[in-house]
Amino acid sequence: MTGMFRWVYEVSGPIDGAQQAVDEVLTSEQYVVEKRSAGEWHATLGTEPSFLQKMFTNADEPVILTVTFTQTGGGVEVELKRPTLYGVSGTGHGEVALAHLDKKYRATARAVHERLDGAGILLSSRE
Repeated sequence: MTGMFRWVYEVSGPIDGAQQAVDEVLTSEQYVVEKRSAGEWHATLGTEPSFLQKMFTNADEPVILTVTFTQTGGGVEVELKRPTLYGVSGTGHGEVALAHLDKKYRATARAVHERLDGAGILLSSRE
């Protein structure tokens, strides 16, 4: 289901151009980016709250994204993917946590879209 759990962007040019644009967005949004390979990154915004913080406060789960870059015949496919059932903690504020996470995921996807479009390399998107 695109737009809820994944966002896909087709961009022109070499893979390093797409990676630079996405890295700039994630860095400006204060994500910590772990570049596991040339084609797969893991990005995290925030830290995991303790069990007590989850039980007795409104501590938010960190935002976690997997970013993949796949070379295609006409450029690069960039995919942002969030964990499917992530954020359902059963601590009583699950709906609030899910709404917060959803807002952050959508804001990040929007920022990536705007950056790729502003760079003139966005060919299409499935959001």
